[in-house]
Amino acid sequence: MRPKVVGSCHETWLQQSLLKREKCAQLQALLRVQKEDRCLDLGGDNGVISAELRRGPGRWISADMAETAVLSCHELCGGNTVQMDGTNLPFGNETMDWIVVIDLLEHVVDDLHLAEELLRVLKVGGRLLLNVPRRAGGPLRWMAPKLGYSQEKHGHVRQGYTLLELQRLFSEGTAFIESKSYSRFFTQAIDLAIHVFMSLRGTESTSKGHIVTSETFNESGTAYRVYTTLLPLLRLISSMDRLLFFASGHNLVVLLRKTE
Repeated sequence: MRPKVVGSCHETWLQQSLLKREKCAQLQALLRVQKEDRCLDLGGDNGVISAELRRGPGRWISADMAETAVLSCHELCGGNTVQMDGTNLPFGNETMDWIVVIDLLEHVVDDLHLAEELLRVLKVGGRLLLNVPRRAGGPLRWMAPKLGYSQEKHGHVRQGYTLLELQRLFSEGTAFIESKSYSRFFTQAIDLAIHVFMSLRGTESTSKGHIVTSETFNESGTAYRVYTTLLPLLRLISSMDRLLFFASGHNLVVLLRKTE
């Protein structure tokens, strides 16, 4: 039986995050999960994306590095959440049909070992779906540290990846199926502004950056009301990304298949 997905106020808040909504849409567009598939998601932050994935087919379990993220995911998803021991995955060989990695690789020093662990746990023929920041320049990447929001505060040990770097990282025993970039300047600018605001408010940063939990959401009060008031305007600004159809997005989503 699939674990119950528990609704909560902080899920509502984060579902109004323009970047989170786009991220979910990009991931779900590539998922082809069957009812009996065993599925693992890693790095679903506070559990919002984990909960979205569990609304579809498959038997899901979640894992993350930061204790705060694990507890929040457990609360939101109603169970089936474990904490990773570094980059070691607490699962047997070839036990998963699908693994979805959401904004985790860039937080891991030894990403090669994590890549090996992912392929160890994935069945032959299984699918690996990766979401990472795309490593590139641009005005927002230049502005972020000047606004007091560094890669370290975001919990990143590297800026992100190019598609070629991901291909090299998973070069053994996999075949690339599809890749796509998304989230251009305007959506990223809004997301950066939110993170800078959280940093200025003194929201605690973890190894996964700023994680919104039910506790921090309940403390947001006025800030949340202001955000919801501005949301129609923010959506309009975000939609201007369509004008930048010629530009690559700030995030990459990549689908691979384990071949051996």
